[in-house]
Amino acid sequence: MTPRLTQAELNHLRRLLGWVRCEIGPSPEEHKAIVGNILDKIGPDEVSDAGRARLVDAHRRIESVPGYVRAAVESLSKVLEPHVGRTLDSDQAALIVEIKHE
Repeated sequence: MTPRLTQAELNHLRRLLGWVRCEIGPSPEEHKAIVGNILDKIGPDEVSDAGRARLVDAHRRIESVPGYVRAAVESLSKVLEPHVGRTLDSDQAALIVEIKHE
């Protein structure tokens, strides 16, 4: 069965998934890799105690996200794949608007 969503519903789903992705953050494995990469560049001694506590807190929050939530985000993202266009940054979007108004 092919889901039939209107363009407005697809836009709502895209925004919702974007917000949820920001809230749940990367997977715990990705977070470890990101932090490890940063620490390799700056050195572990350069991180303050407060910074270390924030990193640990962030990792705890990321680990607390249920697997079914991450799986749902991935599954619903597949619904959007055929409908998602190229992402433009603000400079590209402004240029397109200028060209259309000429």
